[in-house]
Amino acid sequence: METALFFDVLTALNEMQSTHGLRSGDFLRYRQYCSRRIRRLCQALKFLHGSGKVFVKKEITASACSDIRYWHLLILYVERAWAFAENLKDDSESDLRKRRHRLSKLRKATKWSQLLVQLSTTSLDACSQRQIEAYHAEMTGMLLSSRQKWSEALSSFTRARDVWQACLEQPSFSSLLTKDLVLQRAAAIEQNRRLCWYKSGLDMAGFHAKFGADASGTALDGDPSAAAVSFLDRPVRFHSEKLRDLYSASEAKLKTIAAERAKQDSSSHGTTAQNTIVEMYDKLFIDYNDALAAVKHDLRTERADSSSLHLLNAFFTFLLHEHTLQRNLFLLETYAARFIAAGERLERAGKEFRGAGVKAVEPAAVVRLCDILLQNLNEMMSTPGVEGGPMAAKYEDLRHRIQASRMYWKGEAFCKVGRLAEATASFLLAEQLVSTWVIFDRKSGLPVDEATA
Repeated sequence: METALFFDVLTALNEMQSTHGLRSGDFLRYRQYCSRRIRRLCQALKFLHGSGKVFVKKEITASACSDIRYWHLLILYVERAWAFAENLKDDSESDLRKRRHRLSKLRKATKWSQLLVQLSTTSLDACSQRQIEAYHAEMTGMLLSSRQKWSEALSSFTRARDVWQACLEQPSFSSLLTKDLVLQRAAAIEQNRRLCWYKSGLDMAGFHAKFGADASGTALDGDPSAAAVSFLDRPVRFHSEKLRDLYSASEAKLKTIAAERAKQDSSSHGTTAQNTIVEMYDKLFIDYNDALAAVKHDLRTERADSSSLHLLNAFFTFLLHEHTLQRNLFLLETYAARFIAAGERLERAGKEFRGAGVKAVEPAAVVRLCDILLQNLNEMMSTPGVEGGPMAAKYEDLRHRIQASRMYWKGEAFCKVGRLAEATASFLLAEQLVSTWVIFDRKSGLPVDEATA
């Protein structure tokens, strides 16, 4: 009796999907890769459909599947059809012909995955059969959801999720890497389940009541997209690997920025040290903007539950505005430290403080920075969940502080050009704004560390 083969479907899919365009949503490039690899495998296996210009269709039979390359070929047939369907998704919303074309490709993907299930029963071991069963259930769910049969699609996605989780008990899935791949796939399926429930017109509270803790992601404790991240007292779940990677990369950049700021003495910041940290912030903002672009694209194409996507959009918008504010506060702190370090006489003369290698800061530049900070605060206060929320008092306090600082630096700028009357008026107004700030702190009851941040 022949030994049953082990075919690791999950690893094969991860190797293909992580390096050939899917991480950036380029389904055309992925489909072209699948076509090229299918052609190479058919030539290597001499599995050619006729010769010359005559096409003679050949079927993959159970007897031929002792060669593991045939299993890779079948997976590629499924992936090519699925990628073609996803490539047509954006246009299919408004073009009936492309919608039909897309459905035909999803039917073809489901047909090939069904053939995988049939052949696996005679040639593959139990663990491989489970993976193929889950894979087929995913493809069936995608076809049914595209045909707007939400209840049937929910059942298919639930079956796929359950089978993938059952695979974790198999000895073949003992490695941490493989477990992480299963958890990521189960988390992605969970988003499809939520979408199907939502599109069925049912209350999301009923979703959690029916499916329990698994629906909220607590069953996927090893998944980095689980409820460890929260915003506005709601768990934030990353429905795609791209968003998960962007958030992880942004958190790593934040730690690097914090370490760099900790080792730099703000009073001795030169332009080189300052520019280094500002460049780090710029790279951080690229990650946030890429994440926002991905979320907005998913909102347009309805790739996940809209309530979850709107929360993700608010979450990344908040992070972008918050750290833009922190970057500009860092610049304000640095400018003030350099202004003091240069010495009063050298500052107002506009000379260079050569003792520390720090160039004196122009007060007018600090006034412009305060204007930018006030604009940042306006954007922050308009972020969903901030205005009127528990964080509003903190940012309103910061607004009072920046307004007082702006008026002080405006007075310094008037002093520098000899306009002493305007400078005196600015300093008096700055004093009044400081008093308003102190009164606001007492009324709002902010902690000392937040009120003086």
